[in-house]
Amino acid sequence: THPNFTQKLEDLVRKYNIPPRLLEIEITESALIGESEAFLETVMNDLKSRGFNLLMDDFASGYSSLLALQKMPFDVIKIDKALIDNIDVPKNEKFVAGTVSFLFDLEKDIVVEGVEYNWQRDILKKTGIKKVQGYCYSRPIPVSEFEKLAFSEQDEVKPDSD
Repeated sequence: THPNFTQKLEDLVRKYNIPPRLLEIEITESALIGESEAFLETVMNDLKSRGFNLLMDDFASGYSSLLALQKMPFDVIKIDKALIDNIDVPKNEKFVAGTVSFLFDLEKDIVVEGVEYNWQRDILKKTGIKKVQGYCYSRPIPVSEFEKLAFSEQDEVKPDSD
């Protein structure tokens, strides 16, 4: 809501020579409710015009408007963990599959947050989801351990087992 936010952000990325496309700005679903939709849309369009990537975080945790999803220039929708907690129940799996299909129809990239188990990841894979984050890959780890994983010569990090 700061009046010069986009300009200050652009000044910072220019100062540190960071391409704006490498910076992802996450906007929580609840922000769509808390602010004037027109104001938020203006700020988001300004950020997009400056080359920043926009992500909606915590989708399905609140009451986002489907119209807002269609209008707002989000590049990525991050589906909240709450939507997939009971994905092993057939009607919930169908609901998630329908939601994912709708988001794909809007040509949005999708990340599912809070995927704790390999079986959840496998069900999501059947819906076309290619990006997940969660404990099925790793619990939070210290920076030093992350650096070893990220910068070592390993071929691939293996997900935790069920």
